[in-house]
Amino acid sequence: MNRRRFLKTTTVTGAGLLAIPGSAFAAGRAPSDRLNVALIGVWGRGQSHQGGMSSENVVALCDINENHLAEAARKFPNAKTYVD
Repeated sequence: MNRRRFLKTTTVTGAGLLAIPGSAFAAGRAPSDRLNVALIGVWGRGQSHQGGMSSENVVALCDINENHLAEAARKFPNAKTYVD
């Protein structure tokens, strides 16, 4: 294998791995590989982070507004909820 072929192969492989979404790798993860996460403030900026945390283990939700908390609890039914 010459240098040009090697560089071409590694470039194509690297670009292919970048095109695969991260959620494709999350499905085969062991439970011990998932983070335990708590969301404090589930509306506004906290709501924008909920999609990225869907592959992790969300264990607790906290918000002062019970309506917003209920909406987040529907997305993460196993999480404990706290109003503070």
